[in-house]
Amino acid sequence: SICVDKKIKKCLRIKDNMLGIKDNVLGIKDNMLGIKDNMLGIKDNMLGIKDNMLGIKDNMLGIKDNMLGIKDN
Repeated sequence: SICVDKKIKKCLRIKDNMLGIKDNVLGIKDNMLGIKDNMLGIKDNMLGIKDNMLGIKDNMLGIKDNMLGIKDN
C-alpha cells in the first residue's frame, strides 16, 4: 500500500498481518474438518467389523449344520 505518512503505512502493514492470521485460523478450521472426515472413516471401519461379526455368526450356524449332519450319520 502507498502511504504519504510513515505512521499510516505502519498501521496498514499491521492490518495486512492481521488478515494473514485470519487466513491461518481458516486453515485450522479446514484441518478440523479433515479430522472429522477421518472420524467418519473410523465409523465406517467399525461398521465393517460389525459385518465381520455377522459373518462369524453365519460360520457358527454353518458349524451347527455340520453337527446336525453328524447326527444324521
